[in-house]
Amino acid sequence: MASLQDSFTILDNEILVYRLVPRLEGSSRGNFQMRIKDPTGERRYVRKSLKTSNKQLATAKAIELYNELQVKARLGATASSTKWNAIFERFLPQLKLSVWTRIKASNERYWRPFFEQMDLYDISDADINRYVDYRIAFWQNEESSSRPEHLGTSSSVATLKMDFTYLTYFLRKAFEKNLIRAMPTFPPNWQQHPSIIIRPTRERRGKFELCDHPQSENCDCSIRKLSKEWRRINNFLKGRGEPANSRWKIPLHRYSLANAYMFTILIHKTAIRPQEASKLRWGDITLKADGEDSYTQIIVGQKVSKTDKYRDVISTDWDATYHRIYGVWRDEYIRFWGCEPKADDLLFPSTKDRTSTRRHYVMVKCLFKRAGVHEYQHRDGSILFRTAYSLRSHCISMLLNRGKLNIWSVSLLAGTSIAVIEKNYAINTSYNNRHNIVINFRNYRDVYRTQVEE
Repeated sequence: MASLQDSFTILDNEILVYRLVPRLEGSSRGNFQMRIKDPTGERRYVRKSLKTSNKQLATAKAIELYNELQVKARLGATASSTKWNAIFERFLPQLKLSVWTRIKASNERYWRPFFEQMDLYDISDADINRYVDYRIAFWQNEESSSRPEHLGTSSSVATLKMDFTYLTYFLRKAFEKNLIRAMPTFPPNWQQHPSIIIRPTRERRGKFELCDHPQSENCDCSIRKLSKEWRRINNFLKGRGEPANSRWKIPLHRYSLANAYMFTILIHKTAIRPQEASKLRWGDITLKADGEDSYTQIIVGQKVSKTDKYRDVISTDWDATYHRIYGVWRDEYIRFWGCEPKADDLLFPSTKDRTSTRRHYVMVKCLFKRAGVHEYQHRDGSILFRTAYSLRSHCISMLLNRGKLNIWSVSLLAGTSIAVIEKNYAINTSYNNRHNIVINFRNYRDVYRTQVEE
């Protein structure tokens, strides 16, 4: 135990300097500490270690810290010291729940380790510059054994922009509440760092290449390889083949296998976003009849849609998606959960709780690896990795490449703008519409003529 001894006051009892002296004889005396009334009013007292056992140095440091706190109070500071954890916990609830998981992961991995020991009240541009260098070079550290495989040793511009945008949000909120003195700025040229991947927008994400003959038996394109894996899983689930892995017989692994199969093929046939597919419910999948034809219609409600806008999606494989979901997937759902799915139940729930959504990254990665399409080498020599979003991209590109569906209809189906479609997906748009262009302008004397005389 220790007691308060060896104490004295400074500046007419404004500052109490003391040292906790151990009761055990022969023990060395500790460093001096100080205590003053909190000038910001956040709490009653502020206690700080002076980190020295020399009385004269302790006196000088106590006066210096006292003056700093008084200046903070006069400048309107609402806390004697500003810690990162306090900022994060205070302003996180003001963000949408949908981004909490990603923000917490960034905090645990990048922000908290860097800012935790700092008093952010006096944070400066120099501190931000050091963080930018730290963040960009983070995955180049060989000791970072927790590095996800798909990240490589470089960071993309989009990832860093998201990181810096949310970090700026927390710092700006703290600045508005007088928790930091001045709002720091990020260096404008951070994208020129040599560790950053600079690629055109269309080439930043791994993609499935377009193929003119995906149904050919001799075709070796990536989507053909994935289709073979889909058929193998489908045959196993229907009892028409032996499992490629003995673990598939385990109920949990069988359910996850069926989940990955249904999740990926649904995205490929509808161009729906993966985050939207994970929020779908059984009642959102409907069958629409139109004479002798029938179609799979998927309702993407406002709460499901990334853009907060309602839309309906028609599957590109007629009614096959509906029968696949209410056939194979419904049987696997009942086998695993032991009950019939209701209209308001999640289509792809977590294996632990049917009321919560499931994260599909790992299972999709395993599916792609088995099919041999998880990664490929870009022409610049770097490695790109395909994800579930790559299937959405492939579906959109195929719809545009076939030239029978106008870009406006594709944008409605995908739930995005024409500008985004043109920026990320449009391929040979003019060539795909060559017939309509030529037939209208073949006779230069009448540009409005729609038919060509023989």
